[in-house]
Amino acid sequence: VSSDLVQLDFIPQTSRVNVGDTVLTTGYGTVFPANYMVGIVDSYNTDAQDGFYQVFVRLSTNFNALHHMYLVDFQRIEEITSLDSLKSEQ
Repeated sequence: VSSDLVQLDFIPQTSRVNVGDTVLTTGYGTVFPANYMVGIVDSYNTDAQDGFYQVFVRLSTNFNALHHMYLVDFQRIEEITSLDSLKSEQ
């Protein structure tokens, strides 16, 4: 796997996956907001007998070209997680 290609595991084989599909963030959890482009499906493996795909995604960001980045330290992660769990109960 190269620096512009990543492997996604545990994608259920009940999902429809096609080469060329766009991969977006879901917004589940507190790490990434929803609808940010991750990349494009390059290939996938259906040989596994465990019911999951192994999906290879060509990243939309060239991480080798990054010169600056910001690190965000969530000071209120417990509060955010608690609010997310209340939202999912509705």
